[in-house]
Amino acid sequence: MPEGRTGQVWVIHDEVPEPGGLLEPSGNMAATAITAPLEGADAIAVTVEPAGGSDEPTTDPVLIKEL
Repeated sequence: MPEGRTGQVWVIHDEVPEPGGLLEPSGNMAATAITAPLEGADAIAVTVEPAGGSDEPTTDPVLIKEL
């Protein structure tokens, strides 16, 4: 991840993203506990955001997984 940036997970309901947690890097891996409800979600996505995260995505997703 670039300096000053973090991966942020989004839970998507009806095309509306809700912050779902920040990725915590450790070696060659990154993990997070998803903090937004997944019930009824259409997808999860990951974007690269400023350190500390954002209230809404500021970049295009680097990953989208339909649920």
